[in-house]
Amino acid sequence: MSTRILLSEATKDMRVRIDVKAVSFLAAVENANTDLVHLGSVADVREMGSCEKPEGPFRYDEISSVDAYGLGEAYLIEEDAVEPGSEEARVLAKVEQGDICKPTVGSVLLPKVRPHLGKAVLIDKTREEYFTTAFLEARPRGISSELLYCLLRHPFMTWQMERISRVGKGYPTIGPFELSRSVKIPSSLVDRAGAVEERIRNDVAALHGKLQRVRPESEIVSSIFGEALGLDESQANGGKRSRFELLRSDLAGGFDVRVSAHFVGPKRQELLKLLERVGTVKMVRLCCERILLGVSPEISDSETGFYYLGPQAMTKERLNPEKLAWVPESFFEQNEARSGVRKGDVFLRRSGASLGKVLYYEDEIPCIFSDFLMRLRFKNELVGRYAAYWMRSKMFQDILGRTAVIGKGLRNVYPYQVELMPVPFPDDTRRDLTGSIEQELEANERLRQEAEQDSGTIDGYLSEELGLQGVWV
Repeated sequence: MSTRILLSEATKDMRVRIDVKAVSFLAAVENANTDLVHLGSVADVREMGSCEKPEGPFRYDEISSVDAYGLGEAYLIEEDAVEPGSEEARVLAKVEQGDICKPTVGSVLLPKVRPHLGKAVLIDKTREEYFTTAFLEARPRGISSELLYCLLRHPFMTWQMERISRVGKGYPTIGPFELSRSVKIPSSLVDRAGAVEERIRNDVAALHGKLQRVRPESEIVSSIFGEALGLDESQANGGKRSRFELLRSDLAGGFDVRVSAHFVGPKRQELLKLLERVGTVKMVRLCCERILLGVSPEISDSETGFYYLGPQAMTKERLNPEKLAWVPESFFEQNEARSGVRKGDVFLRRSGASLGKVLYYEDEIPCIFSDFLMRLRFKNELVGRYAAYWMRSKMFQDILGRTAVIGKGLRNVYPYQVELMPVPFPDDTRRDLTGSIEQELEANERLRQEAEQDSGTIDGYLSEELGLQGVWV
């Protein structure tokens, strides 16, 4: 006996796709021992439309500027202080093209694309910044915004979103319809919401309070250097830029004189003069070898035990071994003498949007480094650690950014420029500052780990209350 299926009926079921991943995902959903309903039963998910650019200074968040908890450091955009080629200039250009929106208080924002799926931003009364339209907005219906926020961050939900984002697409993305209709939640949530919301609200407030005390590493480093240099917190962390009158005599004041007023960098000259008060040494004087660029890779398809260190492996200023590429043993042996990597080496991203990112290499993995990076090899471990912290400070980054050459659409710095960069303070002070920075970083890391444990406790509580133990995750 044959069964006829009308095409009009088939198109009503959004699950019909010629896609193996879709079939496996839907099978897992159907076989789950939990009664499920779609996310749309407790949230309205929609695209966010553009809004008008605000008058005066404003703060703006991209997807990459918030962490997994939806917190982070927004860009401060002051049009009259934005410098050509800066990150703020890039953001302002996006805003002027309409990539700006103001979400509703009480909603939760979700990224549309990987690798950011799993992030969620809770929009409460304290969030005054504007956001990119690359977020989706979920408005809770019948449950609190805190409960929706925790639910969307639960591994059970991110498991689904990750798989749905891959179905029938070349690049993983997710839209409002897929979130509303394909992502499932336990039906018990609707009945249990009132019983769990008070604890969830208190737990989220405590979690965010702890996370807000976790400081970016660059902020810790900059504040310690700033205090030692006699700067206040705003100056040390890149506060509001001053206006300068460019004098012809200033053109001869720096080693980066070029036929363009853009490159003179009067702010840079002020920073250099500030450093001269405490005593500086050129970066090259602390190195045991000249600063070098790496080589272009010869990638191997099979595991060889030898690796290529590229920019993608240091996106968080820490080594990500999973992003190291294999290279043939013969390529490694041919380039090891000049472009090999040792424990204690410091790497600086030399071009593009990631210019200035720093990696202190603490591993023993045999690598050849990329021509997008430059390697600084210092006289001893203490000097290397100190230099890496100084290079992460916003004072150094400010000088570096104003030294970069703009060519072929990208900002670049070259080894000879970095060799001339000033490193402040005599040896004894460097030792003390390194100890202070590492002590603060260790305390900050303990606080971050405590916050992660608190987040895990919230996930465990929801799993227990909604019957999700062992479901898919």
